[in-house]
Amino acid sequence: MRTMKKLIMLIGFAMLVAACGNNQTSESKTSENETSEYGIAKVEVFYFHATRRCPTCNKIEDISKDFVAQQYKDQDVKYYSVNFEDSQNKEITQKYSITWSSLIISSGDEHEDITDLAFQVINSDPSQLTNRMQNLIDEYLSK
Repeated sequence: MRTMKKLIMLIGFAMLVAACGNNQTSESKTSENETSEYGIAKVEVFYFHATRRCPTCNKIEDISKDFVAQQYKDQDVKYYSVNFEDSQNKEITQKYSITWSSLIISSGDEHEDITDLAFQVINSDPSQLTNRMQNLIDEYLSK
């Protein structure tokens, strides 16, 4: 039974990945921080995305960006929305070995990729994502 649940989750995740790559919408949101320098905040949250994105990718960005803006507006935390297909973002994309949509929380030389969690819970229980984000950000801020 447990194996069946894992298989269903894996199939669902594969379908999300396929949907992201096949979306023909050319909508691309840009953040005012997208062209800012990186490495200036104690904690940085990066949402890496392609030019074309699926609704799930947009939802991950919207929820994570709003969470950081609301919870950490007066703290040393910055949110960046970064198009990994844009050649201007090559250096930061290579730093984190980005090949597709990714949600990274970083502080100094440490970082954690929480992309898998984001795609698993964004449509069923986004509070799991924001709780994980809060735990990581608070941990990095306390160092």
